[in-house]
Amino acid sequence: MQSGKAKSYISKYFVIAVKKLKTDGRIASQNRFLSDYGYSKSLISHIEKGRQDVTLNFLYRVINDFRLNPAYFFGISEELYR
Repeated sequence: MQSGKAKSYISKYFVIAVKKLKTDGRIASQNRFLSDYGYSKSLISHIEKGRQDVTLNFLYRVINDFRLNPAYFFGISEELYR
């Protein structure tokens, strides 16, 4: 089981990654991105404010779908993309 601190750290990098996906043109918008995965548009806000953490299932799906570097989310690598 992950500690709350570890999950928050991963969630922080998840929010940064989503913003980078938008900046890099890999997603049209955060709202569309969340909707495509079945989440409400408020999820990113909840994660940013520490009210909720990204689920490992969602993180896993995004890492695979966008070919992201898993080590990025643990602060091991600065490279988001594989």
